[in-house]
Amino acid sequence: MRYASLLLLLLASCATSGSTNGNRDLPSQIETEEYVNLSARVTADEDAPIGAFLGEVGNRVQAWNNARLIGDNERVRLLEGVLKFECLRRQHEIIDQLETGPSRNRSLAAVALGFTNSRVIVDPDKSLDLIDRGAIAISPLLAAIPDEDPEVAANALMGLGLLGRVDTPLRPICEALDTSPAAPVRNNATYALICILSASKNISADFTADQLAMVRQSTQLALNHPNASIRIQASAVLGLAGNEDSIPHLGDRLNDEDPTVGQAAATALARIGREQIHYKGKVARLLSGSLDRVRPTRRETVMIGLILLAEHNYGDRSEDWVAWANKLPR
Repeated sequence: MRYASLLLLLLASCATSGSTNGNRDLPSQIETEEYVNLSARVTADEDAPIGAFLGEVGNRVQAWNNARLIGDNERVRLLEGVLKFECLRRQHEIIDQLETGPSRNRSLAAVALGFTNSRVIVDPDKSLDLIDRGAIAISPLLAAIPDEDPEVAANALMGLGLLGRVDTPLRPICEALDTSPAAPVRNNATYALICILSASKNISADFTADQLAMVRQSTQLALNHPNASIRIQASAVLGLAGNEDSIPHLGDRLNDEDPTVGQAAATALARIGREQIHYKGKVARLLSGSLDRVRPTRRETVMIGLILLAEHNYGDRSEDWVAWANKLPR
């Protein structure tokens, strides 16, 4: 069994299970102690060989994702805690495998690094002597994105998404989304963007205008990708980072051949209108004007977007929604 191949399936399932709301699909950090005391680590001669260790990481990630999908939150917390502790403990070896190991180990190491976003006490007697281990993981993961093995590249993007750090450079991720011939790589690029943007409490403060413009350009193009999962997650990204120019691009996806893409686009539009109030009228008029233009099977999706935007249900008649939308500032 190829663990790396299995890990690539993680994001395929994530794409259709919640990514339409713009939030992180994978669980956020569990509530464990923020710092891990390295003086309590197991001695090196008790550790499994790195290849066997990474194989076990692959098994645990699969079990963790399965628990997440069935809603077993206690098992999710337990497995995430074990993954975080073990991967932090061997972070330097994991980085070495990502940079120099065989293909299988590199793929697994990329995911393992996603569980090392922690500050670690170097000396328990110096509580302020900390190492930001998550920051250490960013550079090797970014360097693995152009890897000629698409599994390594896709899992490097997954690792960056699992880290979910706002200090992650976005250009390599957008370049992968723009240019990679492998759909899993592009899919995981959108996933990484969702996680990184979702980690921000103030997107306009944490990211420059140029960064956000780059993200919008890449994801607006990705809305036309033939892979529905990529279109879904690109919609979610635009729900977080979109602006006035993004609105018509998302509007084009309301009548998408895949109903889940339409749902993602409607949810993203509602989020833009609610969180950027100066765009609410434009979004409302686009959605209300689409009620009678989309195929009948998509009308309910547009209606849900309108209800989310208005925080009120004006009923089934498109005329009532158009009247409401036209009262909003332009």
